Amino acid sequence: MGLRERLFLARLHLITDIRRDEGDWPAFVAAVLDAGVDLLQVRDLVASRHDRLEALKVAIAIAADRRKAVVVGADSALAAVVGADYLHLGAADGPVAINRAHLPHASLVGRSVHSGAQLADAAADPGVSYLFVGPVLTPPSATVREVPGLDLVREAASALPPFALDSRPWFAVGGVNLDTLDRVLDAGARRVAVSAAITRADDPGAAARALSDRLRRAWEDDPASAGYAERVLGGQEVATFRRPPAEPDPRA
Repeated sequence: MGLRERLFLARLHLITDIRRDEGDWPAFVAAVLDAGVDLLQVRDLVASRHDRLEALKVAIAIAADRRKAVVVGADSALAAVVGADYLHLGAADGPVAINRAHLPHASLVGRSVHSGAQLADAAADPGVSYLFVGPVLTPPSATVREVPGLDLVREAASALPPFALDSRPWFAVGGVNLDTLDRVLDAGARRVAVSAAITRADDPGAAARALSDRLRRAWEDDPASAGYAERVLGGQEVATFRRPPAEPDPRA
């Protein structure tokens, strides 16, 4: 799959620091990707540039082996160093064109929006490939205190239908967890971005799997999703992007 196709078929986006306190970065990355995280965003405002760079290298290698994707959060300079496929920008992180100036030509950029006006502006920006819409239930950070709530999710679902190929994919974010997910889905979201719901779980892999399974069921139950994956892939069978079975060992 190309970067666009991978993005359109993503359901679960995880935002995480590099887990210096836990000291389990490689195992954590492998566990959550294996459990259903589609996009793993590395965003750590405390770690040094060197530590973030090394963590990104590890995550990118693990994700590539699983045909998953890593997103660099906020830091366009670091994204340029690693040749990032995806960069995510907050609503106040400056113009997309400036941030992506040194990125690989094919890189895709996401933008967070916190209001209907920001939603409309980002949706009209040709440099924006996907959106974070929220916060829908709780503030995600000390710098974003207002909560536009589920009304903004409903507005996004109306303006950008989740299964329309001419629509920007968008992820509901802010307070989404397994207990609140159904409310977010009922408001029209079909993709979500989470952090604490997985990173603070006793078993991050199990938490990721539970969220991924619920999102998969929501897609399967939505009539609008019929044939969506095939349309995204240009008429190819869905199985074409799955890892093929291993070839038999001729020595066996």
